[in-house]
Amino acid sequence: MGCYQSLVVMAMLAAAPVWNRLSRDYPDRQLLKVSLFGLALTTSLLTAVGWISFLSTGLQAALYLGFLGPFLGGYFILVYAMMGAVVEQDASVTGHRREAFHYSIFSFSAGMGLSFSTLIIPPIFSHYGYTLAQPAGVR
Repeated sequence: MGCYQSLVVMAMLAAAPVWNRLSRDYPDRQLLKVSLFGLALTTSLLTAVGWISFLSTGLQAALYLGFLGPFLGGYFILVYAMMGAVVEQDASVTGHRREAFHYSIFSFSAGMGLSFSTLIIPPIFSHYGYTLAQPAGVR
């Protein structure tokens, strides 16, 4: 598992200069849409791991996660850049610096999403047949 995580992190780091360069030429909002679309597409590709018989499942997972990394990196770069823009806009409108407020609401919302997914995903998996004996039951 650690080798897959390191692969994703290396792909994220390799793509960081590309996202940085693109953010100079295109609006962050448009780039975030591209990043999220690519993230959704590459995440859905992970369901195909194991379908290609002449490649090992480990190699297939590594390939798909390698494609996922740059889009995940784009998300992490762009969402915080956009948060910075929100903070700057708020400061210019209100005359007050309220970074802690904005970032705490952002972190709280992200944490709530993770918490709700932890409650929702297990019943979905059990409904569609995921068990220890049948780990591909969701397919």
